[in-house]
Amino acid sequence: ISVINLTDYSVETEISLPNGANPWSILFVDSKKAYVTSWIHNKIYIINTVQNVVSGEIEVGTAPQGMLKVDNTVYLANTAINLADYSYGQGSVMKIDSETDAVINTINVPTNPQELALNPDGDIYVVCSGDYWGVFGKLAVIDPDGGLNNSPVVTDTIDVGGFPGDIEFTSSGLGFVAAGGDWNEGGDGHICVYNSITKELIHSSANPLMAGASTSRVFKDPYTDDIYVSCFADDKIQKINPVTFTVEENYL
Repeated sequence: ISVINLTDYSVETEISLPNGANPWSILFVDSKKAYVTSWIHNKIYIINTVQNVVSGEIEVGTAPQGMLKVDNTVYLANTAINLADYSYGQGSVMKIDSETDAVINTINVPTNPQELALNPDGDIYVVCSGDYWGVFGKLAVIDPDGGLNNSPVVTDTIDVGGFPGDIEFTSSGLGFVAAGGDWNEGGDGHICVYNSITKELIHSSANPLMAGASTSRVFKDPYTDDIYVSCFADDKIQKINPVTFTVEENYL
């Protein structure tokens, strides 16, 4: 893990992980601790951010990727990919107590869960990408306290189609989903839009918003609600107006 100085953007130090860990995602759970998903080792490595060392690990599901922190709980997406033949097993989301580092619950979700986001109503949306062949993308909706003994439970699934990879919500409850599209430079990338308040899929993979080629990640400006998407094949970032759904800026 590289620690970057935000003043001069230099690498201040590096934190060594076990060989072959293949770190995927990092999440700061408090001012002194971070979680790093290890895609190959099927673990979360716990980082002491004061001493910049690995201080522990959590055994999780197969090929963990994205994480989301809600209060003192972390939700983790386990993709369940089989690297021997690149097939997918049962995808799942784990609920982890970030104070004790203990896994509390595991719930099943559709194929290949990758990223998670919280909507304004407090529901968790999980982007399930499908298998990039015949199983297409879905959003799984989780009520964090809706199950037995206040356990998380899947309350709905939305067929967005395609092979989506990331999601971000505006303050009004609009979910912008980076949905790939054309992976060739100069082609059309796709963004799906779901209104989590009215439960309306405004733009699916059948009628997506068009963006730069191969939209892979999406981010929200917390001050303006503007949406930014990374266009992998076009080597650029685009700024999307969340009201008009138009591209306002290109950053090359």
